[in-house]
Amino acid sequence: MPTANSPVINLLDSIKAEGDHPNVEIVFDVPELRLVRFDLGSGVEVGRHQSDSVVTMYALAGDGTIVTGNLESPFRAGDLVVCGRNETHGFSAGGGGLAVLAAIAPSPG
Repeated sequence: MPTANSPVINLLDSIKAEGDHPNVEIVFDVPELRLVRFDLGSGVEVGRHQSDSVVTMYALAGDGTIVTGNLESPFRAGDLVVCGRNETHGFSAGGGGLAVLAAIAPSPG
């Protein structure tokens, strides 16, 4: 989280893409916006789900597959995907793991 001493958040520091479950860190959270970093080890997934919010997902590092609606697409560092309200989405890591920043607006409670 940003602090009084620095507004800068380095999202690539301390990525923990290991184990058989996603490592989830809330980076920032206010009613209008939640930022969440998901770190996934090889083969780990965030299953398909829906949200009442708009969800923007940015691949920070690694590669894998992303699902939006009924489409499944490759997802690698530098890719950005925006899902509308109540649109099904999820992602899984490839062999080298995957780190994703999700911006959820508005924050889900």
